[in-house]
Amino acid sequence: MFKVTIALKDVGEYDNFPAAWKRMFGDIFAALHNQGMSYQVLDTMCYITRDNSGPVSFYDARDLAYRCGLMDMETAGLVEDPAPLTDGHYTDINHTFQQATEDAAHEFVEILEKISDLDMEILTGG
Repeated sequence: MFKVTIALKDVGEYDNFPAAWKRMFGDIFAALHNQGMSYQVLDTMCYITRDNSGPVSFYDARDLAYRCGLMDMETAGLVEDPAPLTDGHYTDINHTFQQATEDAAHEFVEILEKISDLDMEILTGG
């Protein structure tokens, strides 16, 4: 299942990436035209997760949608009737979510190391 989160609010779960992307794109497009949305919110609080993998940020999901033929390069809008996904698209989707999981784990380890270093500084007074 692909879960879509917009501004840290879960907005739906979908069986496939194209359906999740369509929901994400629609919600963000509406928000941008109605009240606006900052780059920081788009970059850090809008994402898609899949089961126990991800999160794939809005921008990475957008790039994946272009590679899968879900977005029109000329209009920057959704393709009305996209072609079925190929095995290569599924491989790309799997790789994108796996990479996002690895990146998130790496960032988490870096944060833990910084906390550990800070704790040592506090304990040693230096």
